[in-house]
Amino acid sequence: MVKVNTATMLKKVAKSSGYKPYEIQDVFEHLIAHIQNELIAGNEIKLNGLGTIGRKNYKPRLVALANREPIMVYNATGLAIRMDESFRRQLKESLDEGSTEQ
Repeated sequence: MVKVNTATMLKKVAKSSGYKPYEIQDVFEHLIAHIQNELIAGNEIKLNGLGTIGRKNYKPRLVALANREPIMVYNATGLAIRMDESFRRQLKESLDEGSTEQ
């Protein structure tokens, strides 16, 4: 597995769409800012073909740290992603194909 960074993704979108890289960058930055604002407001964002992104509030828990005493974490917040069913099927099919090639 390779981690693909934002710059690489933006170049791919620019190449496949015919838009200039700075145009894609501008739209991306605005999209991310609006997504962040919606999540901060407590809303969920449905991205067709990918899934729904929302905030997740975690219960207080004890976290073990390497070479240190465990600490209690309160008010931890993260992101939760629920995949679209169509994307879930695509992902499963690609994983199934990969397992049969070995």
